[in-house]
Amino acid sequence: MTDLSIFNTAIGDIKEPAIFPDGKYIVTCAKHEVGTAGKKDTPYCDLTFRVNEALDGQDLSDFDLTAYNLTDRMWLTDKSAFYVMQNLKQINPDSENAESIGDAVENYVVGSQVIVNVGPDKSSTSDRRKVILRYETLGYK
Repeated sequence: MTDLSIFNTAIGDIKEPAIFPDGKYIVTCAKHEVGTAGKKDTPYCDLTFRVNEALDGQDLSDFDLTAYNLTDRMWLTDKSAFYVMQNLKQINPDSENAESIGDAVENYVVGSQVIVNVGPDKSSTSDRRKVILRYETLGYK
């Protein structure tokens, strides 16, 4: 059954959600998920990162970091495969020893710590959507 309680919520009780602050963070790649999306069912791999620490003094008091994650979607196509591997090697340089992208993600990237730079999504018309702009290797297993 669908919860429609928000439909009857008083307008004055609806609060704007907090915007995750831009800046650098130490994160851990917690998991990955593969699937297809879009009109052409393009394959993708989502990497989900758990935020460990803010490096630029950002105020994260409005966020439950045990429940808040950053996700980076990588499209898996012939044209993007090289760039996907470049990203994976930035997260964990040992990824270059993997037999495949899947092997790199499952055996090298998940569990790795990395510094990420989070900022606005320039491809979105919303100023609220945040994306990972850059990886910097911090450490890896």
